[in-house]
Amino acid sequence: MGEWSDAPSDQEEYVDAYVRAPPCPDFSTAGEMQGLRGKRKVGRLLAKPIKFTEEQQPRLTIFESAPNMMSIKFPPVVKGITRALETANYEVHAAKLNAKVSGLPQHRERMFVVA
Repeated sequence: MGEWSDAPSDQEEYVDAYVRAPPCPDFSTAGEMQGLRGKRKVGRLLAKPIKFTEEQQPRLTIFESAPNMMSIKFPPVVKGITRALETANYEVHAAKLNAKVSGLPQHRERMFVVA
């Protein structure tokens, strides 16, 4: 599934593991944390991977984004993702993780939703 496609998700190929990292500047401190109302309107790109997951039912799906999505400002967004995946019969886990915990030589926090 190399390039970005605007094809309906029913025309996408099935995959066992689907990892998606939608653009996150509207949720990051660099993007002024405007979320779904951000100037860049990239928050709306969250719907495409959710729709693909609901329709294609990969065995594993992972969403990665800015750690601020788990801040006090954006719980409805993370809850919406979680609820959609649970409705699609996935067991869902969301957490903020730091790369340095895995032994990498950098402090880099990210938000992950695994289903």
